[in-house]
Amino acid sequence: MKIAIPYHALLAASHATATKDIRTYLECVHINKDRLQLEATDGHILLSLALPTAEALDENILIPNHVVNQVLKAYKPKKGESKWLYLENKDGDDQWTLGDDGIKVAFTKPDAKYPNFGALFR
Repeated sequence: MKIAIPYHALLAASHATATKDIRTYLECVHINKDRLQLEATDGHILLSLALPTAEALDENILIPNHVVNQVLKAYKPKKGESKWLYLENKDGDDQWTLGDDGIKVAFTKPDAKYPNFGALFR
């Protein structure tokens, strides 16, 4: 499975995640499989962006914010340039990579449940 994510959408989501929160799942960027949206919250603000992907997802995905920040630091698109990053799972297990063909950061998906924002905001 390979999901295309715009650089600037991931950058916005990284600013909306929590830092040093006891609720560790809030320190992640969430990809909602039902609505195909990128979601992030720190408990006070909520960011929800539609992903421009046609592929349906089998599961919700949590990307730890430290992984997102590592990838964002590695890529600095020029002003006006649109950059795409790819979230990929090749073996169907919990090992994922985020990046592009040049640099990829591997991580294991956290075992946590993200809040259901669809129940709060319709």
